[in-house]
Amino acid sequence: MAKRKKVSIIFSDDLNAWTGGLYYNINLIQALKTLPDRKKPYIVIFSDEKTYELIISLEYPYITHASSLRFWSGDPKYSFSEKVINKLSFTVLGKALIKKPKQEPKPTTEDLGKLFPLRSDKIYIPFHDNTYTKEHFFLVPADFFSMVPKIYWIPDFQEHYLPQFFSAEDIEIRKKNQNAIAQSGSMVVFSSKDALKDFHSFFPHSKNKTHVINFAVSHEDYSGLNIDVLRQKYNLDTHYFFSPNQFWAHKNHIIVLKAIRVLLEKGLNNFIVAFSGKESDYRNPDYFQSLKDYVKTNGLEKNVRFLGFLDRKEQLKLMQNAIAVVQPSLFEGWSTVVEDAKAMNQYLIASDIDVHKEQLDRNAVFFNPQNENELAEKLIMFLETPPQKQNVDYSKNIRKFAEDLIKIL
Repeated sequence: MAKRKKVSIIFSDDLNAWTGGLYYNINLIQALKTLPDRKKPYIVIFSDEKTYELIISLEYPYITHASSLRFWSGDPKYSFSEKVINKLSFTVLGKALIKKPKQEPKPTTEDLGKLFPLRSDKIYIPFHDNTYTKEHFFLVPADFFSMVPKIYWIPDFQEHYLPQFFSAEDIEIRKKNQNAIAQSGSMVVFSSKDALKDFHSFFPHSKNKTHVINFAVSHEDYSGLNIDVLRQKYNLDTHYFFSPNQFWAHKNHIIVLKAIRVLLEKGLNNFIVAFSGKESDYRNPDYFQSLKDYVKTNGLEKNVRFLGFLDRKEQLKLMQNAIAVVQPSLFEGWSTVVEDAKAMNQYLIASDIDVHKEQLDRNAVFFNPQNENELAEKLIMFLETPPQKQNVDYSKNIRKFAEDLIKIL
């Protein structure tokens, strides 16, 4: 009987840090559940206790928690206000004003080895490119993993195209890690052909083995929720569009607000656009407030709803019952919003970036993300005639996600 493969997954130690990364790993585990039992790998979770409780609820049969490794999160923790002060001082003075000492000594590889002996097992670790540097990720001694094959995951190369949305420090960190990965010779996974193309463009001499694995989403059962109750709860009528994205500047919410203004100028006001997502962007702390200011200045209050960070089931139920989902993003590695809509056969009005066109071959229309009039035309079109949706068996996408991962293991 073949030995069960082992895969380790590193989770962020901050559930508020990057929702997309959290959902990626959760969907990966859900996809692996669809495999025949003999193909299911053994999963070792590197996370804090709170995250592991969430993972356990997924009921994957072969899983353990590496909490006994005592991850070295020795980098000091900073409050939100301290981060803002350091961001401003770094911009103005080129250095952080607030510095804190390491919180605890770094464990040695020998210490960790006693707690989690590797023996002859191979362990595959899907790292995203900031694993060793961003403070919201667990840090472990690099040499601890030097003896095992690694699988790196680079979500995208957004900072190369939209540097205005990043601090100089963030750009330096991201590019430094990408360079290290490109020189490591390790396997690198991308979620899209578009991201793979960028990697070869920026690192033409890289010797890494590369693979494209399109991730797919697995949804909780939200059928028991009553849409009428939700509409009343969030002050929505039956004619609403839904745009669920974290409030990061590159998600391009402003173009939707501008399109709403165009509709109102044309005398159309019998609709609502609802936005959901975490209303903060550590890179652009004034971003969400600027959107609220635009709504107030242009008199859009009647037609805009900011719903905040929703319960996942509520988010999915609202998405399913919208006229269509609006995805205006300027840049994506592989959009979770798009996959969510595909999984429920919902229609999308999506920006015409290459990765969206790669993701979508049905149930979608595209628009120039810099042109509010073009988006307004699409909104008007579906207000007049609801989109005709094609039903597709999305379970095949989930199974392919799992099978593609097993192949590279």
